[in-house]
Amino acid sequence: MARQIERARSATLLLQQGVSIPDTILEAGYYDQPHLTRSLTRFIGQTPAELLHHSRLPHSAVHRERKDIWP
Repeated sequence: MARQIERARSATLLLQQGVSIPDTILEAGYYDQPHLTRSLTRFIGQTPAELLHHSRLPHSAVHRERKDIWP
């Protein structure tokens, strides 16, 4: 399980850096997009699209969106 968590963290960092979902699948060693999505949802709590979307928002917009989640 530790290997799966580390791979999910690696994929999260790639997506947060703006790496595309297909490139993240290849670089992090996932079989396909559903495999990546299941893993990130399970271990990180967000889908690849959500992580990628947040990486593309200006910092202030991310802060406003997260304000609803974290007081």
